[in-house]
Amino acid sequence: MEFDQKNILFHHTGVITDDIESSISFFSKLGYTTSNIYNDKPQQTFVAILNKTNSPMIELVSPMNSNSPAQAGLLGLVLVLIIFVLKLKMQN
Repeated sequence: MEFDQKNILFHHTGVITDDIESSISFFSKLGYTTSNIYNDKPQQTFVAILNKTNSPMIELVSPMNSNSPAQAGLLGLVLVLIIFVLKLKMQN
């Protein structure tokens, strides 16, 4: 499959936090609504999706334990993940 930069669309921002409840409270004050918090067992994280009309979606990610890949973000190696979705043109 071939694609060019015109087919890359912004999808959402991921924010790593050590306190998902406080982060939900913070974004709620900014007008975001929140999904339920769910467990992403393969990644060993808690995840919540935040939405606000005419704003990008935010994915809050909080490590369950020190083995979670998200733990690296809390150590300063990754502060914010920006996730892109590729929109690939189907070529005939």
